[in-house]
Formats: sequence, structure tokens, C-alpha cells
Amino acid sequence: MRFFTTPILLCWLWLGLAGCQHTNQLALYQLDQAELNQQLNSKLSRLSQRTRLAGLPVAVQVTQLQAEIGPAGQDMVKLSVQTEAQVRLALIDVPAQLQLVLMAQPYFDQQRQGLYLRHFQLLDAGVAAAGWQGKLKPLSAELAALLQQSLANMPLYQLDPAKLSHQALLNMPLQLKIKPGSLVLSPAY
Repeated sequence: MRFFTTPILLCWLWLGLAGCQHTNQLALYQLDQAELNQQLNSKLSRLSQRTRLAGLPVAVQVTQLQAEIGPAGQDMVKLSVQTEAQVRLALIDVPAQLQLVLMAQPYFDQQRQGLYLRHFQLLDAGVAAAGWQGKLKPLSAELAALLQQSLANMPLYQLDPAKLSHQALLNMPLQLKIKPGSLVLSPAY
């Protein structure tokens, strides 16, 4: 009987150690693409500003923001942004639509307990105003910089200490893994 229990104990011990070795692969929280887009679109009202673009006074309002997590297997988030703008020319407000495609790296900020974006790249931009469509590089670059500043300080998602499911996460170091279609928080050890 003693000969039979030793292999079973060794097997259980091996399984327990193998399980401990892979705890950092355990997903504690997963934010999928649909949930991320819902979060971003609920924060659109914060992305409204009056500024100067190309020397002209402009009121910019983001009307649609669509995110794609891990496009083409990259550890990035691709953002397609649609904006409505009112460009002030002399005494006339000219409506314009601006479209931008940005790529950014998501990361988990342990201090602020949230998911944020950094290292933005402008991939594409277009402008449509007064029957004209095209690309205005300086205007697109200025608008991209304005959006980057806003998005870099706005969390994609923030852990909530009031939620019971988040309370355990607030007290442990977390790391972010990017999978196509989802952002995954797991233990950082």
C-alpha cells in the first residue's frame, strides 16, 4: 500500500507546483473590444475642446471613437476617430468633419489603477469641409496631438474600489497582456 501512495503524492505535488508556476498566466480581468468601445464612447463628452488649429479658432467634438485591440497581432490599440468641428473663418463658422486613425500602446498604470494609452502614431487623416475632401497634414497633425493629449490622460478602464470583484486586484501588482480582441490583466509575478 505504501508503494502505491508515493506515486500519487508525487503526482499531486507535481501538479501543485506546475499550477503555481503558471499563476502569472491567470487572467484576473479581461476587457474585450466591445466593452472597450462602450467605455470610450461613454467618455466622448470629455473629448470636446475649443482650440486653435492651423492658426484658426476651432471647436472640436469627437462624435465616434472605434477601437481595435491587437490588430494584425500587434501589442497596440488602433483608434478610428470621427470628429465634427466648427472652424471660425472671419465671422462665419464653417462645419468640417475630420477623420483620424491612430495607433497607441496600452499599458496598466499601477499608481492610477487603470488602463491608459501611450506612444501614439498617426496612421491616416482626412478632412471634409464645404464640399472639399482631402488631407491637410498640418491640421491633421495638430488635431492628432490634441487627441493624444486627451486620450493619454483619460483611462480606457479604471479599477473601481467599490466593486467587490476589483478589491482584490487593487492590492496586487498587475501586468497587461494584449490578445487580439481583448486586454487581459494578470498577476505581475
